[in-house]
Amino acid sequence: MSKLSVLQAFVVVGFTVAGIVMAVLGHPMIALFLLLASLLVWILPPSSMKSTSGPIHPDAAKVDPRVAKQYRKEHPGTSIPDALNHLRQ
Repeated sequence: MSKLSVLQAFVVVGFTVAGIVMAVLGHPMIALFLLLASLLVWILPPSSMKSTSGPIHPDAAKVDPRVAKQYRKEHPGTSIPDALNHLRQ
C-alpha cells in the first residue's frame, strides 16, 4: 500500500468522523459538506492525486536554475520537471 493510499484512507476516515460529529452537534450543513468531501476523496483513485509531469532525472540537479527559467519563458506551459529533463540532455 502506497503512502498516498494510506493518506487517502486517513482523510476519508477523518472527514467521515468529523461529519458524524457535526451531525450529532446539530450542524447538518457542515456535516453534509464533510460527508460529501469524504465521498469525493474516497471515489478519487490515489493515482489521480499524483503529479502528471513525470519524474525528474537525477542529473537534472546540475541544470542552472536561470537557464531553466529562461527555457520555461520561451516554452509556455512547460512544467519544471520537463524543462529540467530537456536541459540536462
